[in-house]
Amino acid sequence: MLVKGFAQGSSMFDVTPVENMFITEYMMRAPGDYVKVYLFLLNICYYPHDDYDVKDVAKELGMEEDEVKKALIYWAQLSLIEIESRRPFIVSVKNIKYMLQNEKPIKNNIHDKQELIMQIQQSFGGRRLLNTFETQKVLGWAETYKWSSGMIALVVAWCVDKKGTRVSLSYIDKVIATMVEKEIDSYEEAENYLIISSAWESGATKLLKSWNENRVATKDEIVMYKKWTEKYEMTEAVINQARKQMVGVSGNKFKYLDSVLTDWSNKGIRTYEDMQEHLSMAERLREITKILYNTSKYDEKTENEYKAMRKLGFSHKVLTRVAIALKQEGVEKIEDMHKVVAKWAGTGVADDTMMMDKLDAMAQIALAANAMVAAFGETRNAAPNEKRAYMRWIEAGYSHDDIINAAAQAMNADKKQPYMNAILKGGQKNSGKISSINQGDIAHGSSSFEDIFESMEEMS
Repeated sequence: MLVKGFAQGSSMFDVTPVENMFITEYMMRAPGDYVKVYLFLLNICYYPHDDYDVKDVAKELGMEEDEVKKALIYWAQLSLIEIESRRPFIVSVKNIKYMLQNEKPIKNNIHDKQELIMQIQQSFGGRRLLNTFETQKVLGWAETYKWSSGMIALVVAWCVDKKGTRVSLSYIDKVIATMVEKEIDSYEEAENYLIISSAWESGATKLLKSWNENRVATKDEIVMYKKWTEKYEMTEAVINQARKQMVGVSGNKFKYLDSVLTDWSNKGIRTYEDMQEHLSMAERLREITKILYNTSKYDEKTENEYKAMRKLGFSHKVLTRVAIALKQEGVEKIEDMHKVVAKWAGTGVADDTMMMDKLDAMAQIALAANAMVAAFGETRNAAPNEKRAYMRWIEAGYSHDDIINAAAQAMNADKKQPYMNAILKGGQKNSGKISSINQGDIAHGSSSFEDIFESMEEMS
C-alpha cells in the first residue's frame, strides 16, 4: 500500500465531516449517548488508525457495552449504518445523501415478504390488519437484522401470547432489539431465549425461589412444569402442596418433584380437593401401618388393601380399632386384616355400628381371659390361644367363675390349659352370674373370636 493514511496524531488536528441532514433529521430525536456512538463511528471511518471493537468503543466513550450495541441497533433501524455481522459486531456507515438518492425503499420488498405479513396478522388472531407504518416496521426488521421470516413470526407470536392481540409494535421492536444485542441470529437461539425469558415469570422459577435458588429455570425444568400443568392438568395449589412434602430432600429437587407429581397423576390427582383427599389417605395409611408394622411407611399393595376395606363400608376410625384388636390377636399383615374384615362383612357385619359391637364383644372376651391369666398369678394379657380356650369353655357351658376357679387351681401346673380342662370336666358347672363380666357379651363375642381363628387358620 502506497499510502496508509494520515500520520499518527494528525487526526487530532483535523475534522470529521458530519452531514447537516444528520443534524436536522436524526440527531435532534436521538438519545445523547447514541449520537456519541454515531460520531465516533464517523471518526473511525475517516481515521481508521485502530482496530476498534464494541468493547473498545465502550471504553473510549465511557459507556457500557450493551448501550453501545443498543446505539448500533438504533442507527441500523434508521438505515444510517448496516450491521454486517453480530459475532463480532461489524458495521459500515452509510452516506445519508447517497442512501436517500440511490437505495430502494423498503416498501418495494413487501411482495417478497407477503407471507411474513400474513403470518404476523394471523398471530394477532386474524382480526387486526397491519397498517402501512406497521408493515414497514416489520419489513425493516427483516431488512435491518437479516432475520428469517420464521424468527420474526416466532417473536411476534411470543409477544402476542404475553401481552395480547393489542400488543404494540414498539414493544415487539424492543424485544427484537434486545435479542439482536444478545447476538441471537438463529431460530433455535431465539426459541431458547424466549423460553428462558418467559421463565422469569413462570411457575418453574417461582418454585426455584421457594427453594432459595435465585436463578432462572432451565429449559428442562420449564418443560417439566409445563407437563405438570398441561399434560397432568394440575393446579398450582397441587404443585405447591407437593413441594411442601419435600422437606429434607437434597439433590435435583425438580426431578424428585416430577416423580411425586407423576405418581399423583397416575392416582388421578388433579385438583386441590383431589390432593387433600390423597394426603388424608396417606395419613390414614401411615396410622394403620404404624399399628400393624410399627412403621409409617407403606407401599401400593398396602394402599390397595386399605381402600378395599373402606369399600366394604367401614370408616377409618373403625378400621383403626380393628387393626389394634387384630394386632393383639397376632394379625400383623394388612392383607390378613383385610381377609378377616371381609369374612366378618360376609357374615352380616355391614356398617360401623355392627363392627363396633363385634369389637366390644372381643374386648369383653379379652378382659375375661385376662382375669383368667391373673388367676394363674401372672401379670400379663392373655395370649390368643388362651382367649380361644376361654371361649370354648364358655361355649361348653362353664361360667366365668368356674373358669377362674380352675385357673387358680392350675397356678402351679406346667401345662395349665390341659390341667384346667381336667378340673372343669371333673367338677360341677357353676350356674352363678359372672361378676364384672357380662355373660351375654361373652356369649355374643364367642362368634367374633371364632371368625378370627377360622380366618387365621385359612391364612396359615
